[in-house]
Amino acid sequence: MKKLIGAYILGILSFLMAITGFLSLFLSIPGLILAIVTLKDREKKVIIPIGYQGKLGKKKLSAQPFITNKYLSYLAILLNAFSIAVSLFATFAIFTLFTAGTSGINQSENGIERVSKLPEVVEFQQAVEEGGRSTFHVDIAKDPTADERFYLIQVFELFPDHRTTFGWYRYNPDEQKIYRNDIVNDTWEEVVD
Repeated sequence: MKKLIGAYILGILSFLMAITGFLSLFLSIPGLILAIVTLKDREKKVIIPIGYQGKLGKKKLSAQPFITNKYLSYLAILLNAFSIAVSLFATFAIFTLFTAGTSGINQSENGIERVSKLPEVVEFQQAVEEGGRSTFHVDIAKDPTADERFYLIQVFELFPDHRTTFGWYRYNPDEQKIYRNDIVNDTWEEVVD
């Protein structure tokens, strides 16, 4: 009976800690093992402390509900197995969130690097550095006007009191293509780098 109580305690604690991910497995796996071991124990009645128990004349009457420890073992197995499933799901969800955030960073850095190497941008950067009155900058963000897969890249020079834009570029990481903004026609034309 002590093993069964231990299995329940480990199962409940691991379920409460399941949001931490795989750490709750350190509680639920031993709880599952204890619950399986208790299946081999001799079957006993566990009386639930509600109802009536007494005598009517010489006859003993009992109206108390009971459950056997075998059924309690099955419930402990289910509790610990469910805790393992929740723990693995939480681990997968946390892993997905962390990896999804890093893939966008790599894609945007690739876009900045490719736009910075374009001959027209290199020439603009050299002119800004030779002038000495401003600094060269490249900024990137998700394009709110287009499909979410595009990154919008701004190439500009920064003065102490204002900024002057050299050009706008779109980077599509799926197709590995760069597009230049044609301000006059308000269109995007593909740039071959």
